[in-house]
Amino acid sequence: MAPDAFEPVKDSKVTIGTLMATNHIGTFVFTNILLPLIKKTAAEPGSDVRVVTVSSFVHSSSPKTDWKTFEEWNPKPKGFLADLKPYGRSKLANILFAKQLQRNFDDEHVNALSICVAPGSIDTDTVRVGLQERSWFAYIIYHLTNLSGNFITPAQGAYTTLFAATSLVVVSSDESKGKYAASYLVPFGLVAQPTAAARDPDAARDLWATSERVVEAM
Repeated sequence: MAPDAFEPVKDSKVTIGTLMATNHIGTFVFTNILLPLIKKTAAEPGSDVRVVTVSSFVHSSSPKTDWKTFEEWNPKPKGFLADLKPYGRSKLANILFAKQLQRNFDDEHVNALSICVAPGSIDTDTVRVGLQERSWFAYIIYHLTNLSGNFITPAQGAYTTLFAATSLVVVSSDESKGKYAASYLVPFGLVAQPTAAARDPDAARDLWATSERVVEAM
């Protein structure tokens, strides 16, 4: 997580931290820019259109958030898990976004899938160095995870995202499409249940509406 995660985005008329702006608003804007092309392609015979959003197991650490107001996105937590909670909030937003996107596809009869993935605890240089520089707590968590054997390699970490984006299993039948639509996948390509907060349809709608207001104001 960047040290300036709680600093507001520069040249913006709204106060939103760079962490949420990068992990959620960037995804939201990028996807919405592509929506006309996504819908056009999905209408073609034999099309296979998927939008894959990358979240994290850490979404479970998100503090309770009222998604109706973007001011709720920014408070800097205090205490034992202060470094983890804002990141968790942004990753929770990723799941809510992916689920609402699928509802929008379904409401508009767009033949496309929105899938969210948690690629796993991947042992990369960024994780290794970044966590150890954050705090003593992050340093301990890294080494405990390493000792427990829960880290996976970068190649293994890519598997679930690639599965969601390319596997023919996902679109092999209408039943299969129904299984993977709005799904949350964990290593290695398994459908899992995210937290109750990530499955709240009202929260997803609120996040989407607030995101639109934020983008309009930026």
